[in-house]
Amino acid sequence: MLILGFKTITKGLGRTEDDYSSVSHQRCEIITSGNSQKELEDFYAQAVKKAQESKTKWMVLEDGLEYSDISEKEYERLDDKYRKETNILKYERVIIVEGTVLK
Repeated sequence: MLILGFKTITKGLGRTEDDYSSVSHQRCEIITSGNSQKELEDFYAQAVKKAQESKTKWMVLEDGLEYSDISEKEYERLDDKYRKETNILKYERVIIVEGTVLK
């Protein structure tokens, strides 16, 4: 079984300032695989919970950056960590499908 995440990507194609044409398409990514639906549901619920917590910590880090004495290296480490942990939130639609990865 697999968890698939879908997100919409919109790209503007306008060549002039009066041309507002754009193209939207869906991107599908395999988030993870597992043995049962319950296992995948639990994984997703935990990932979203952790992502929400990380998003809050990330916002606090960004808001307090000017007044903190954090080093640039430590900031980059935390920024990267929070960015990875909130990655699960970028999907507009998440589904569980039964299947096997062949290659």
